[in-house]
Amino acid sequence: MAEIKTSKVVSIQSNGTWDGSYGTMYKFEIVFQNGDVGEYSSKNQDQNKFEVGVEKEYEYTGGKFPKVKPVYAQPNTQSSSPGRSFGANDDKRQQMIIAQSSLKASVDFHSINPELKPTEQDVMKTAKRFIDFVNGNDSLQFNNHFTNSDKFEQVGSLSGKLEENPKGKGKGKDDNLPF
Repeated sequence: MAEIKTSKVVSIQSNGTWDGSYGTMYKFEIVFQNGDVGEYSSKNQDQNKFEVGVEKEYEYTGGKFPKVKPVYAQPNTQSSSPGRSFGANDDKRQQMIIAQSSLKASVDFHSINPELKPTEQDVMKTAKRFIDFVNGNDSLQFNNHFTNSDKFEQVGSLSGKLEENPKGKGKGKDDNLPF
């Protein structure tokens, strides 16, 4: 059974090598001030996890062939839900998400008609417009007619327009519409 301990390293002695699934491993015998002695295996010939004269927190597994390995500090999470932080960075994070999705939407928008050969600047300008729109900073906003759901019925449909003029009769030369 492994236990976590803290003690000063008294000596480190190279103790050969062995081949493992991660390649050649270098063995070291580590002696601590509290009397613990154990083997530490490192991928590096010049291990730097244990240093003579330095107090170190380590995991000790006793037995016929005792083993030691360093304990690595766990990141200190102050939030009650791991992976989610709250505070001043939330606004910046949200703006980054909006920027990323707007850039993606802009690329998709310009890829609809690649014959127009949009430049990088065109894509970035469109992304900026999308960002402004999402943040409510754009002069092009939806009016009540568009956002009021009971008004959608009054807008009409393409099929209705096609029924009114099925073969494009009466089409002017400046009218590029298919109906």
